[in-house]
Amino acid sequence: MHNLPTLRLCLTFLLGLFLLAPQVIAGPLEAFPVQTEAPTKQLHKRGVLQDLYGTVSAANKVNTGTAKSWELYPDKGDKAAVYAPSEFYGCSLVVIVNGHGVVIGHFAQEKPGNVKCMEDDASVKLMISKLEDAESLVDVDDQAGTRAWIVYSDDTTTSSPGYKAIFENLNDADRMNIPKDNITSTPYRRGNGGGNSDKLVVQWKPKDDNSGATLIVYIRSDTAAFTGTYDCNGNPVTGGSRLMARVGPACTRTVASAITVNPIPASSLCTYVAPRPPVINAAFCSCSGASYSLTSIPGTPVAQSSSCAYTALPSMTASNLNGAPPITNLEACQVCTPYAENGADCTKISDCTPKPTS
Repeated sequence: MHNLPTLRLCLTFLLGLFLLAPQVIAGPLEAFPVQTEAPTKQLHKRGVLQDLYGTVSAANKVNTGTAKSWELYPDKGDKAAVYAPSEFYGCSLVVIVNGHGVVIGHFAQEKPGNVKCMEDDASVKLMISKLEDAESLVDVDDQAGTRAWIVYSDDTTTSSPGYKAIFENLNDADRMNIPKDNITSTPYRRGNGGGNSDKLVVQWKPKDDNSGATLIVYIRSDTAAFTGTYDCNGNPVTGGSRLMARVGPACTRTVASAITVNPIPASSLCTYVAPRPPVINAAFCSCSGASYSLTSIPGTPVAQSSSCAYTALPSMTASNLNGAPPITNLEACQVCTPYAENGADCTKISDCTPKPTS
């Protein structure tokens, strides 16, 4: 009987545990929910190259199987532009730049039948033909300031017929005549693309004051492959980390319609310039780079010498100082106004096809 209170206490305690059991079981399921993380998607980090590529217009983009060229204007601050091939995964690319123009060629890796284009003679000939058509529209008189890249996938080597043909086209003295040191071989590993791996961009940035421009080439990287600066005439000032072979002169762009001629000493000699149709129809005198009318009508070689016997030259500003009329040359599709020895200000005739030269 003395253990009855203790027994009652034990039964009360056990009953309490039984009544509370559902709450104990349910409680942890709400207090400790299981958390799961969604898989993280790996994204290509956007940078300069991708941002620039996104601004390229359809007119400034080169699709596979074509080559395009554009004239650049280093003296026009409102002519900024970005040029690029379409995305590439195994194609071969050719890029040529200077202060006057840009050429981009974009050629397929293979043609039907799994034939590698850089190994196929017909494909190589077609590449060179398209490249030469585009190159003919770009001024490359300044070979030292012209840079080029041959960009190709890892299934091509520098011994491939296509590579050799492209390099010869760029370096040959009778073609582009670009120095070997200015031609860069750029292989890449072909793949599925994405990010910077399938992109190349040429950025043209003229100065707001029309005094020159900067050209930047990006090849599969946000780090520039080349940066060149040019004066307003397109002459190279610097290129990349080294000085170009020829430094551009002080920038004073000369236009034929605004030639200023100052007096020169009587001892300075003038040169008789004979007519050379269809560019120069009338003879004139060339004096220190300016053009003057004849002092007499030439009839013999002796008379030609005396016909430019100026003792002093007046100060004047004029266009076409020699007075020769404009000449229309339909074979070349241009109208030219002579203004100096071996010089003429020419304007292209629209809707005209130049006559092929043999």
